[in-house]
Amino acid sequence: MSWSDAPKITSVLVMRGDAIAYEQYFNGATAATLHNTRSATKSLTALAVGIAIDRHALPGSTCRRSRISPIYSRSGPQVRSRTRSRSRTS
Repeated sequence: MSWSDAPKITSVLVMRGDAIAYEQYFNGATAATLHNTRSATKSLTALAVGIAIDRHALPGSTCRRSRISPIYSRSGPQVRSRTRSRSRTS
């Protein structure tokens, strides 16, 4: 497979520890080019969470999100402000 087989790839960066092991840009991209990384971010986040669960740094996948972060609890600030605004309009 050559890079011409994947025309949407604009860059590849591989880190090993704190050092760059490989860095290459394609199709006119440079180190300053902004990239849309939404799908890659979701995939890498899922990978990191899976590793953390395997290493017991996070509880298993059946754990409620509110145990990990209060942002997700029913009494969290986001839910509370929505509840207040609804009660005022009712």
